[in-house]
Amino acid sequence: MHHSPSAGLASNEVTAVTQDATGYIWIGTNNGLQRFDGVRYETFRSRQYDPTSIPNNVIIQLLFDKKKNLWLVTADGKVGIFDTRRFVYHQARVKLKDDSFLLHGRKLICDDAGNIILLFVGSGVVTWNETNREFSAQYNFIPNSANWDINDVVQQPGTKKYWISTHRGMTIYNLLTHKFSYPGHNIEKEKYIDKLGTIPLPGNLFFDSSGRLWFDTWLGGGNFIYAYDLENDHVVVEKYSLSPLIKNYYEISGFIQQKNGTIWVKGLGVFGRFLEKEKQFQLVYNGYENEQSISYSRVNNLFEDREENIWIASNTNGLYEFNPAAQFFTNVRQINRGTKAPGDGSMMSFIQSKDKTLLAGAWGDGLYRFDSNYNMRPINIRGFSETMAPYAWSLSYSHDSSVTWMGTQPGILAFNEARHTSVYYNPRIMQNRTVRQAVEDMYGNLWMGTQSLGLFKWTVQKARLDDSFWQGNAKCDDAVTQYEAIPSTQVQKIINDKKGNVWVGTSGYGAFVIDPANDKVILHFGMNEPAERKLLWNQVPAILQYDDSTMVIAANGIYLFNINQQKIVTTIKIPESIPSLISAMEKDKNGYLWISTTNGIFRLNPRSKIFVHFDRVDGIANDLFIVAASYTLPDGKIIFGADNQFVVFDPMQVRINEPAPDVAIAGFKLMNESLLVDSLVKLNRIELTPKNNSITIAFSGLSYCGTYIIKYKLEGIDKEWKRADQFNQAIYSYLPPGQYTFMVTSQDAEGNPSHNVTKLVIKVNPPFWKTWWFLGLAVFVFVALLFWVDKQRMQKVRATESIRTRIATSLTEDMSNSLSSINISSELAKTKVDTDKERTKEYIAQISETSNRMVQAMYDMVWSIDPKNDTMLNTIDRMKSFAVEIESLHDIDIMFDIDEGAADLHLDMAHRYELLSVFKEAIMNAAKHSIAKHIQVSLRLKNSKFFLLIEDDGRGFDINKAALGRGMNDMRRRAADIKALLHIESEENTGTIVKLEMPV
Repeated sequence: MHHSPSAGLASNEVTAVTQDATGYIWIGTNNGLQRFDGVRYETFRSRQYDPTSIPNNVIIQLLFDKKKNLWLVTADGKVGIFDTRRFVYHQARVKLKDDSFLLHGRKLICDDAGNIILLFVGSGVVTWNETNREFSAQYNFIPNSANWDINDVVQQPGTKKYWISTHRGMTIYNLLTHKFSYPGHNIEKEKYIDKLGTIPLPGNLFFDSSGRLWFDTWLGGGNFIYAYDLENDHVVVEKYSLSPLIKNYYEISGFIQQKNGTIWVKGLGVFGRFLEKEKQFQLVYNGYENEQSISYSRVNNLFEDREENIWIASNTNGLYEFNPAAQFFTNVRQINRGTKAPGDGSMMSFIQSKDKTLLAGAWGDGLYRFDSNYNMRPINIRGFSETMAPYAWSLSYSHDSSVTWMGTQPGILAFNEARHTSVYYNPRIMQNRTVRQAVEDMYGNLWMGTQSLGLFKWTVQKARLDDSFWQGNAKCDDAVTQYEAIPSTQVQKIINDKKGNVWVGTSGYGAFVIDPANDKVILHFGMNEPAERKLLWNQVPAILQYDDSTMVIAANGIYLFNINQQKIVTTIKIPESIPSLISAMEKDKNGYLWISTTNGIFRLNPRSKIFVHFDRVDGIANDLFIVAASYTLPDGKIIFGADNQFVVFDPMQVRINEPAPDVAIAGFKLMNESLLVDSLVKLNRIELTPKNNSITIAFSGLSYCGTYIIKYKLEGIDKEWKRADQFNQAIYSYLPPGQYTFMVTSQDAEGNPSHNVTKLVIKVNPPFWKTWWFLGLAVFVFVALLFWVDKQRMQKVRATESIRTRIATSLTEDMSNSLSSINISSELAKTKVDTDKERTKEYIAQISETSNRMVQAMYDMVWSIDPKNDTMLNTIDRMKSFAVEIESLHDIDIMFDIDEGAADLHLDMAHRYELLSVFKEAIMNAAKHSIAKHIQVSLRLKNSKFFLLIEDDGRGFDINKAALGRGMNDMRRRAADIKALLHIESEENTGTIVKLEMPV
């Protein structure tokens, strides 16, 4: 009957329960405030130095006012409002004439107009003023109420009358007339005042929907209940005591009424409901037996939610929830006839006898007979002991329904209800094995499945069930043979289909279909069969015929086999969120499959493939069900055998097709840090940074008794809808940049979706290098870079062309000048060849020198253009080679001084060519004209500048006189072409210094 959702509670003592407008359950405990969404508890506790947290962890009362504010009364005397959206607490000021009032019992009261009254029991009231944000007696609308010894206050619904409990009795204040009525001063002729007004200290005042006033009081040391019908001036309950029901001390602390009109009472040792017809109370049994029972010493609070579930706040065992109108299952536990105690044997088999009673076999406890109300009756079978009947592993009728076959441990037993007798046989060939299944085929042959030896057949032609059989004189051993086509294994289920074929389910070899006409296996289902007969599991505990064309096989899943097509057309897996193994299966009149498992009962709609799960929460006392232990009664009720009892229910009365609720987002975690959901859902979209992109979204239907499933999908990530697990949350780690829409919905038991799909738009911003502006900028920079590279390339091409043009121009000029010089010298030589041989030799020498210069210039140009000569080392080698040539022609010593930086320098074609030309010109001048003996060549790299220094010890010359010389002008021109500075220092008889300063 009861269910305790206590796992996750902050404390074993629950003081208050209420529900907000969105559906969350709010729970007050002695260790904080909690919010419950059906799966998760979120706890709010007092935090030192945090004024937004609740002031004290011991919650006395919770109250939602007309404006949906959640009021808290805490043990430290404080009262305030807790913001259920932002999770912050706001303290309310309480102005009292005497602070000792804070030590009295406190109670918040909200009337029909939304007025909030703070009652100090026995010491008066103060009223809330929202404008000034305080409670004070100056805002009281009941005159003098701040000074009265008030015990309780309640507004009579639909009126302006306030009923006030005092030590002297009841006072009624009419806000319209501003008049009081009380015993001895009944100005407004209140009938109650005349009849019950003098009852002292009426407490826990409560008006029900019928206008009846309920209260309790203490008289002569006893706690009594009253109920007064105002409309009919009738005392419904008068001085009612619970003492006959409660042997210990008890105290009543309040009443509630369900939407269906049921009145409930609570208190110390008190939890019960009022039976209207009997005009008496029925207490809920106080004592833990299983998860559906309740154990309590005090019921602090009762609350009915919007689904008519009742929540019970217990002072010792946490929070309970149950729905009295949704208890569909009847649990029947057998009594062991020997010990007279509840039996512990598993209920294994069932059959309804012709007298409408139910026969049931229990392992270890024997055979039982139950009437239509499931009360035990005598077995009344001749030859059966009432205290120790045989264990009936299976019960089935013969083909003509004249015989009930019982598979026993060991052997087989036949019971003839008409003869009122039974016969037992244990054929030797079956080796004393337990008969788990015994089913007769269309020819009257009996097929028997054993615990470990496989299948046996009792052939009717060899041993008819005649008088000799019923007298126990028949010889049946020769009629029983082992069916060799099925291995020696455990047989778990045998049935006949409508064509007469025998279907056999085994524990490890799949399912076999036998044609009883020729005893041949015509079909086999198993893990190693082709796709049309392939199972995911070889254990087959249940088989049934669904309709004329469909057989259903249970093997760690449900398989629909089309008889006409001879193939499995549908495979349905058991939900992974509820791990269990199938035990038995039945079909109801609406076509639903009911499947018992090791973890409760499923209802399956084969068309929509939707499972509905029932377990101990739904009133099943023991949800560990037994293999093949099931039966459908002629009236449509279904029985499933469990570990120590059986469960019977009417599938037509299981009303679970409630509309699927809209799903609410209950939590949102970013990088495992919780965010305020109410703020997030108001946003058009939730934007996340590239690094904070791991999210957990919690959701709930905020329904605590409805049967529905939740599905979710993140568009852009999930291709299909996913079914939520038992935690009702979706986890997405490290979402890539992009915009996504998270969608969550629910489906009812028929697969109909909820009215609305809840959506969250989530955008994960890309890193800046993936943003459109950055990509645009990158494209722009890339294009600009390409343009710049192309520009540089063109500049280099143009520079190369310019250098080539300059070199070609220089070479052309040199060649032109040289050829002109050769031409002139040759003409002069011709004129002097006969008359002046010495001068002719001079002209020929000039021709030779000029032509040699021209060849060297051409060679230098070709050398400079070659890319493999780009390094400074190649240039230095070229300089040294030239120096060796000069040394061979002239009596001169040329030395080089080169630092490492200069040697590692890289020069382009133009710089190499011009530098080499200046070097050669300076060396030639020193060797030919200065009559030098030593030349020092220095190459230096300093401060991004290259220095070429050529010093000789020759006779020098006058710079001014030589300034117009061809060689010096040529050196200056070449230096200028490479933006270098050329300095020449020389004086007669002091030598010459040529210095080239070139930026690099």
